[in-house]
Amino acid sequence: MGGLYQVVFTGELQPDISAEQAARDFAAVFKVPEQKATELVFGRSEHVLKKEVDEANAQRYREVLEEIGLVVRVEPVGPRLSSATQAPEAEPEPAGARMPAETGRPANGEVTPRPKTAGPSGAEPPPINPYAPPAADLTPPAAASGGLLGAPRRLPAGQGWQWITCGFEHFRRAPGPWLGAVALFSLVTGLLGLIPVFGAIASGLLAPMLLGGLMLGAHRQREGRRFRFATLFDAFSGYGSRLAAVGGFYLIGALVIAVVLGLVMGVLMAGVLGTNPQAIEQQDPEALLRLLGPAMLLLLLVVMAFTIPLLMAYWFAPALVVLDGQRALEAMKLSFRGCLRNVLPFLVYGVGAMLLGLLALLPFVILLVLWPPAGHNPAQLYGYLPVFYVGLLLISPTIIASMYCSYRDIFHGAGPSR
Repeated sequence: MGGLYQVVFTGELQPDISAEQAARDFAAVFKVPEQKATELVFGRSEHVLKKEVDEANAQRYREVLEEIGLVVRVEPVGPRLSSATQAPEAEPEPAGARMPAETGRPANGEVTPRPKTAGPSGAEPPPINPYAPPAADLTPPAAASGGLLGAPRRLPAGQGWQWITCGFEHFRRAPGPWLGAVALFSLVTGLLGLIPVFGAIASGLLAPMLLGGLMLGAHRQREGRRFRFATLFDAFSGYGSRLAAVGGFYLIGALVIAVVLGLVMGVLMAGVLGTNPQAIEQQDPEALLRLLGPAMLLLLLVVMAFTIPLLMAYWFAPALVVLDGQRALEAMKLSFRGCLRNVLPFLVYGVGAMLLGLLALLPFVILLVLWPPAGHNPAQLYGYLPVFYVGLLLISPTIIASMYCSYRDIFHGAGPSR
């Protein structure tokens, strides 16, 4: 008595395997469109690749897929075969026919299993080729991946608060790993940011890579798996270059904004105070502030007009890269569109996040009110800073997880995940 088996891609990749390379190798070996292969690999969801084969051939499919870099499993399915309809067992794969990892193709051409016995009619059944295109549809199912990426939805204002409660639920289910991952995120990017110029650039490039790992961790939580501390680094393999490009585009945008603001400030200063440096130095500080008040308000509006669109383009980009396989620029364009179509929910979300921030910083404010620093002694204020940072750390996992919740709600129409 034999049985039928299926080969299932778990959504994971072998360690140190590039998702881009795995998709190219899959497309080349199984002769499928590269777009289909990319959707499958970057979908990061379970998917049946081969249905109803005997155990020997199922294991051979598994070996080929693992050589490509996919993590797969073989499991029994369907009714057991009777002796009259039992699928023939394949001979072991010939030596030297395995697919080299560096090429992703068989060394000696295609391997066709040869059956040991004939079928019930006496005719030899057709051989099963493990390099033939998988019989199953390669499009990731909506139930597992949230469906293929579509146009961002416009949602009601109340969804903004739902994203925050969804983010808190992610944090509540794994508080230790979330706190540890976010603390390391903040520590690494903060320390790099202290280094002039090069440190700030490194921090800007690294931040979306770490954020992408947290998006993968939140997605795994939604699928019922555990959030791990090490998930912070999971996006480095396969997505690192695209996420670094997201950071690069963000840094370029920030540089352009800084240049524009410098020019605007120079024009405003010249218009209000003139171009004589000595005249500016002779101005009374209070009078100078009164003169510059309207100019500073205008400058603030210019800052918001440039900075908010840049943040909109950045907000969903890491999630769109690691969960939908988007390239950096396309991800940032989609992120901007998703935010633009949901201005009202983001207003509610911003108010909710502000309330959380005030609540988290309340102990720090109480310390300042009850025991204010004496005179100009900064040492006491520095002693209060740990309370300030702990408050921020406690709300950061909720805010970061809420980014994933809003991504799913807007781009996959599944509602905030719990």
